This record gives sequence, C-alpha cells and structure tokens, in this order.
Amino acid sequence: MGRPTTVRRDPYYLGPAVEVAVSELQKYEKKKEWVIEPKHDGMFASYSIRNPAEGRLHVLNSRDARTPPITGTNAGDLLQLPLSMLPEGTVLVGELEACTQWATKIVAKRGYRQFHAFDLLQVGKHSLRNLPLLERKRLLAATLTGLKEDAHASSRIRLVTCEPDHFEKRYHAWVAAGFEGVVLKKKNSLYKTRALDGKTLEWVRCKRTYTWDYVLIDTELTAGGECGIQQITGVWGLLVNGKYKKAMRAFAPPELLVPANFGKLVAEFSGWALFKSGALRHAQFSRIRTDKMPDACVLPEFTEE
Repeated sequence: MGRPTTVRRDPYYLGPAVEVAVSELQKYEKKKEWVIEPKHDGMFASYSIRNPAEGRLHVLNSRDARTPPITGTNAGDLLQLPLSMLPEGTVLVGELEACTQWATKIVAKRGYRQFHAFDLLQVGKHSLRNLPLLERKRLLAATLTGLKEDAHASSRIRLVTCEPDHFEKRYHAWVAAGFEGVVLKKKNSLYKTRALDGKTLEWVRCKRTYTWDYVLIDTELTAGGECGIQQITGVWGLLVNGKYKKAMRAFAPPELLVPANFGKLVAEFSGWALFKSGALRHAQFSRIRTDKMPDACVLPEFTEE
C-alpha cells in the first residue's frame, strides 16, 4: 500500500505515473523514443510570469491541493525578479528548491533558491501544450536565453536539459552529483493527461532508493485528507538507547497493523532518502522480516540529509 493520492491543485501539473529500477533504463534507451533528464530534489511548481509594472507579482504554484500559492521563504526572491525579457503570461514548469532536507541544505549553502525549469507551457497568450516535448524544450531554451542579460535572474532560473543516450551512465553520474534521480520522457509526448492526479504514462521516473527495517510500535488514524476517509497507518520505531522511538508513520497491509504485532513485527521499507531521525522519505512497505529480531532495528549511524 502506498501513500494516498493527492488531487492536484495546479492545472499545470504533469508528473510520471511509473517508477522504474536502474536496471530498466537500458530497455527504454533501446527504444530510441525517450530522452533522459536529471531530477532535482525539491517540489514541483509552475512559474507564471506577470507584469511588475502593473503591480502584478509573478505566481508560483504547487501541485498539492493542500498548498496555497508559494510565497515567503519557499519562494525566495523569485517573485520579485524583474523579468521584462520574458513575455507576460509565460508559464514555466519545473522543480523549486523547497520542502526537502536536501534542498534546504543546498539553499543554505548557496544563499538563495533556484527554480529548475524543465518545460514551457505558454508564451504570452500562446499555449504550447499540443507541441511535442522536444519542440517545447527547444522553445524553453530559446526563451531562457534572454535571462543571460540579467546575471541575478539567470542565477535563480535554471534550464534543465535532456539527453538521448547513455541513460544508466548518466543516472549514476547525476545521482553522484547530488540529483534525486532522473526522469525519462517520450520525445513526442504532449503536455496532457486524462488522469485526475495529473500523472502521465509518457514520463517515467527513476530515483535513488534506500531501505531500512522498522518495528511496528503503534497505529494511528490518518486525518482523512480531501476525501474525508480515514485510514489506519502504522507507527514504526527504531531502538534508541534501549527504547523504541517513533521514526515515522507509513502504510502497510492492514492485516499486519494489529496490537498483537506491536513491538514484535519487523518490516522492511524503501524510500527516496534516509533522514537523521531514521525516517524514510515517501516510505513504501516492501516485506515482513521474519529473519530479524526487533532489537536489531536501530537508528542508522549514517544518513542522507
């Protein structure tokens, strides 16, 4: 069981519907229909350009229905950039350095947030959604060329390029450089989907993954989300100084989430990052560990921030 799907808030959101393993990257490369691009660690955002002369701020929106337009420290100074070189109404979509420990660390070191633009959906009043991916990428690169006139703006808005080959090699190089993973995209894909959650089968994601074992120590009811339906979720712990400490909440098969298993059931989870608290980012249940005792589940000594 995975995390409940959040209905998208931003009509510009489009994301991969499929996760693949690194071993599958060559399969996609051989088809010659796909390109690969690095995935920055942060949050999806659309960046709509407005005319500051008319007192209208640029707008940063998240895909999440629970998240209002992005302002304050999460936006950094992106909303105040003078972007007269970009036509009013231009809509960029990309990854904003916000809401993850890794992004926060990068921003703290650099001193400002960046928006990594990977697609262009509109220029002025002209929608580009019906153009194939590679044509949109070409127009995106041409559009952002104008930013070179302003060193301040060009340091905040960065172009994400794509490559046609060496998928597995590029994956390892990009992950080693600090990227979250990669996204594969069909060269002729349009920026459209019929799915309510904004997912598309024409984009595929491959992330670095981490695994860790946890002990079931309790259960809780979720808040219910937008649909108002509460679900039972497990509270998973790790041994710290001789006592089990809550590390995270995560879903597992409901038949496992019973009081008889508290302090006894060991389960393996996978996720996209392992934090100092012992929690996994976007934890997914993998399997029961009948071969491991609860007191062997300890807080990791080395973690990703």
